[in-house]
Amino acid sequence: MSEIPVLPPEVISIILDFLKFRERLALATVSRQWHDLVFGPKLCQQQLVLRVSSTKGPSLGESQPSLPVQRCRRVQVDCRGLDEEKVALGKRLLLESPVQHLAVIGSDLEMKCVLEECLPLMGRLISLEIECKSEGGATLSLANGNLESVTLSGSWKLDVDFAGLKSISIHQRDENRAITLPNAGSFAAINSFHFNGLYQCSRVFGQVFEKMIALKKLQLEHAVFESSQFNVLTSLTDLRLLDTTTKFAAWKIAIAGMKQLKTLHLIGCTFEEGTVPSTSFASDSVTEFNFYPGEENDVILPDFPNLLNMSYISNQESTPQMFEPICNKYQKLQRLSFGMSGGQFGKFLTESCIAHINKLPALKILQLVRMFLDNVNWSLCRNQLQKIRLVSSPIDGRAAQQLVATFPELRELFLDYGYLRQPAEAFEIAENFSEEQGLRRRLPRCRVSYYDCHVESLYDTCSGRRRDAGGVPSS
Repeated sequence: MSEIPVLPPEVISIILDFLKFRERLALATVSRQWHDLVFGPKLCQQQLVLRVSSTKGPSLGESQPSLPVQRCRRVQVDCRGLDEEKVALGKRLLLESPVQHLAVIGSDLEMKCVLEECLPLMGRLISLEIECKSEGGATLSLANGNLESVTLSGSWKLDVDFAGLKSISIHQRDENRAITLPNAGSFAAINSFHFNGLYQCSRVFGQVFEKMIALKKLQLEHAVFESSQFNVLTSLTDLRLLDTTTKFAAWKIAIAGMKQLKTLHLIGCTFEEGTVPSTSFASDSVTEFNFYPGEENDVILPDFPNLLNMSYISNQESTPQMFEPICNKYQKLQRLSFGMSGGQFGKFLTESCIAHINKLPALKILQLVRMFLDNVNWSLCRNQLQKIRLVSSPIDGRAAQQLVATFPELRELFLDYGYLRQPAEAFEIAENFSEEQGLRRRLPRCRVSYYDCHVESLYDTCSGRRRDAGGVPSS
């Protein structure tokens, strides 16, 4: 009888990746060898998190930390309520373990005794997350030359020296406190900056942006800012503004000066003028644009002649009317996402409206969100689409069959979160499904997805009761 071959540890590690965490823990109890394989460097470094708090954490009396602790690269320290023994334990773990990712929670006074002493000596640390509550008004003096990413939450007084910092994220959670940025010796190497300001006026940005000469990616949330502060950000390639307010005139000038800008997201942004002027802002470099208009503004599409990817989602009643001007204006589009938000549904004005995509010869991916599609005539389309995603969009079987007949080269058809109306013989998940009319049979090389769909019942159709997209019978 031949012996069973022994698999190399590398192969076993790959197999373990397919198991749930509880199943892996069970295997670790088989033997010492299996324990070492389960808690291998890959698991400990990428998934395992060591937490130290007033109630959790290893014992200080352990002469030698366990193997998972030795290999762990992610540590969370909750400084709230730590006694002297736990503080000593936290310092020991931070200084003796090869920690690469550290998260610390507590007040400024509680953090001071841990971070100020340990942080400069942590040579392998890459990322740091601090959730701080200012109680004693103490200034934290933090230094580390290897840190690449820092996330700050809460309220604080910081004096930092992170010479190698490349990414910084700031979340100001206290609306009643003035916005404060860390006093840093150098922001010159930072290429990514994320700020959440809770609708406070952020005039301090101008001084900070002047120091971020290498900034490539900027995201601002819930902030009131002056667009003229952006004039120094000539190297930006990615700009994302969420629920922000500024002046349109200065914004137009700032965008024109960003010659390297590729990606622009405007999500729920408003302008202090109340309505957008008739003239639009323009950029020849933008290729990706996500536009969710604010409720207070009229919609004026920007002039982006080289735009390739666009997402336009709005809760305004006039949203369906924007489909035609978008297709007319951006004829280089390769990907288009269009639809409604905020629990509302839209409907194309005529059955031929969908044919406006014929003006987009390069279009490969079309996504429609919360749009009624029963009245759409797909046969008028001439594009060679590869992917169609209908998210929460009601459609009946006839329209779906017409769609697949129009685009025989489809590789993906997603009907996720949708309401599938009768006749539903074409939908594989319907009770009255017909094999001959099935979508997957008509598109054998296409992936058809019905994730979390609802199929209209035959009873509702025969009794004359139609349901809306939420499954509630309509009157």
